Amino acid sequence: MGYYHLQRANRRGVIYSLSGGLERLRPFAPACQRVEVARLVGDVEATLERLSQSRPEAKAGLNELPPPTISWQQ
Repeated sequence: MGYYHLQRANRRGVIYSLSGGLERLRPFAPACQRVEVARLVGDVEATLERLSQSRPEAKAGLNELPPPTISWQQ
């Protein structure tokens, strides 16, 4: 849901959704059912960091932040 908000330049929705998602994911790191959860958490944290470095009123470029890649363990 957070990346949907990102595409729609809804900064508040992005922060709320991704922050909540991180809290749900962290207990499953580093991996769960072959999903590399630690990498997913890192990707989402990087998105939130880039978002925090941008001006709150700036909506241009928000939808250009890449979504995370879900990686699988071998």
